[in-house]
Amino acid sequence: MKKVVVVMALLICFSVTPAVEANRFGSNSLLTIPTADILPQQNLSMSYHMIDDADVVGFSYGLNEKVQVGANLVWNDGLDGDGEIDPSVKVNLLEENNEFRPEVSLGVFDRDYYLVASKNTNIAGIRAHAGLFSYEYGDNEAFVGVSKVLNPVTISTGSNNLKMPVTTVMGEYNEGLNLGAKFRFTDHISADLGVVDATDESALTLGINFENKF
Repeated sequence: MKKVVVVMALLICFSVTPAVEANRFGSNSLLTIPTADILPQQNLSMSYHMIDDADVVGFSYGLNEKVQVGANLVWNDGLDGDGEIDPSVKVNLLEENNEFRPEVSLGVFDRDYYLVASKNTNIAGIRAHAGLFSYEYGDNEAFVGVSKVLNPVTISTGSNNLKMPVTTVMGEYNEGLNLGAKFRFTDHISADLGVVDATDESALTLGINFENKF
C-alpha cells in the first residue's frame, strides 16, 4: 500500500515544459547528468536544488532493484513564478561486473529520454559515466562525467577533532564544463555544491537531499 501511495504522488498531473539545468535526476546523479545507478528498493529520495533564479524540488523512489520513478516540481523564474511537474522513470538494463561490462540504464524524463553507462575504473577509484540525451524535438546530445568518493578525513586542532563528511567530487561535460562536490553528513542527509558552465558564464548550483527507506 505504501508503494502505491508513493507512486501515485510522484506521477500525478504532468506538464511538458523542459526543466532547468540543475540536478534533475535524483540523489544518484551528478550535477546535471544522470548515472546508471538505481535507488535501492523502497528508498525514497527528496531534494531541493537552486541554480540562478530556478528552484527544483525532486522526488525519486526505488520500486525495485531495476526500476526507479520520480518527478520534479520546477520553478524556472523562482518560487513566485509558475511551476510545472516533470515525471521520470529509469530502468536498469545491464548490471556492472568486475571486468569490462558497465552498468547501463535507460531513462525517460518528461518527453525526453537518455541512455547512460557507468563503470568503476582502476584509475584512482574513479567512476566514469557516459551517455546520450535524445530530446522530443529531435536533437541528440552526448554527455560524460567522472566521480570519486573520498574517505572521511579527521582534522585535529589541539584537543578537538573535526570529522569531515564523506565527499564525492564530480566533473562532467554537458554543453559545458561543470564541477562540484557532494557531502554525505549521515546515511539520510546529503548536500551538493557546484559550478555549472565553469568556462563561460558560470552559475552556482546548490542543493540538499534526504533519503530513507519506506
